[in-house]
Amino acid sequence: MDNLLKYKKISLADFIINQYGFYKAPGSSRNNPKLTNGDMTVVVNKKETYYYFDVHNPENKGTIIDFIKNIDGEQNIGKIIKSLENYLSNDIKETDFTIEGNFEKDIRKQIASLKNEGNADYLTNRGISLETIKSKQFSNVIKFKETPYFTDIAFLMQSDIPGIQSISYRGKRLNTENGTDFNFKGLEGYRSQCLLTSFSEKNKPFDKVFIAESFIDCLSYYELNSKKLNTLNCVFISTEGSIQPYQTHLLSNIIQNNEIKEVKFISDNDHYGSQFAAFAMCKMRFSNNLKKSENNYMLNLFEVNVAMVGKKSDNAYISFKYPEKFNSTNVFAYITDKVNKFNSNLKENLKFNVKNNPDNELLITFPNYEVSWKECFKLINDIKFCSSKLFIKETAKLKDFNEDLQEEQKKTKEVIKKPLTSKFQKYSLDKKKINL
Repeated sequence: MDNLLKYKKISLADFIINQYGFYKAPGSSRNNPKLTNGDMTVVVNKKETYYYFDVHNPENKGTIIDFIKNIDGEQNIGKIIKSLENYLSNDIKETDFTIEGNFEKDIRKQIASLKNEGNADYLTNRGISLETIKSKQFSNVIKFKETPYFTDIAFLMQSDIPGIQSISYRGKRLNTENGTDFNFKGLEGYRSQCLLTSFSEKNKPFDKVFIAESFIDCLSYYELNSKKLNTLNCVFISTEGSIQPYQTHLLSNIIQNNEIKEVKFISDNDHYGSQFAAFAMCKMRFSNNLKKSENNYMLNLFEVNVAMVGKKSDNAYISFKYPEKFNSTNVFAYITDKVNKFNSNLKENLKFNVKNNPDNELLITFPNYEVSWKECFKLINDIKFCSSKLFIKETAKLKDFNEDLQEEQKKTKEVIKKPLTSKFQKYSLDKKKINL
């Protein structure tokens, strides 16, 4: 029997708001409260008990107990229980959040209510063409949620767990306080256990697999490169937010069970975008699609964790938890040799450090800079996959690939509108005018 069940059933959204001063973030809904304190943003869900996850740090998640441990640093369970008892004895201010009902039943009902066609302005205003939206590649996962007041784009997410699905919403909402529109993001179901995957020819090898945090970025990347990609068998995959551990399991299965020529991470041009690919590389475990010289069978047995820390932290780390059957001296020597060779090409302030921890764990620490996370991706590929050519990372030139798309389309329009200026063109026009 779970002696903490009583506390895990406390409304976590109310608790976070009342005790820690969090407030509603854009994209929050009654069934999926999204809360922020300006630095950290969390989403609250409910199965049998309430749980949360940090949208920028997949390691920061769990129940109300975990929230207190992670935020306050309090590890003494007795003190945590005492603080929760004090909370329950007070007059608790209730919020407008309710998270009730059977999620699996609710999500099936929500999916059944979606339309195959609808107002696509949210996407077309971002430069994504109707041709792309209606294409065989993407139309199977792009649906529409219509109400008398708004239309949301609904992206369908799937899992390998029966009954587990999710919907990722994008749309516009009206701020009733000042009369302005704002971009809406919402989720239904179990996003952390699902992936958003475009259509592909399953009986053919994948020429390219693209992995991103946002399906808007997937659509934008395709739009930017459609002439090159429309003849290839490609699949676009989105985690719809910071990548979660079970999502890396799903990615591993896709790579393991299909013949793939290239896996490309397409990332935002920011701190968390740089972390995204590094985290995926750390957590994925597979052996297919790797040459013998690229497959480090030893490292595929290791449990690898990476701390996706906030911008304010000075350092980040990767930990390798290895089975007892491995000789710790050999493991330390192998990884230290890899890191030292990698460091030889880095500036002093960007170098990685290795140390042995108790209980068969090895730790790599490095400065928490955006450029360091980009190097981290390369280092993990070297350590785990012997610098495999299978993996490529491409970063947006601007903030994200949708901004890249809109900027590219803006340039194209400017070129079309640009007046004719060459002497030959002027002469031709004048001559034509005279003949008329």
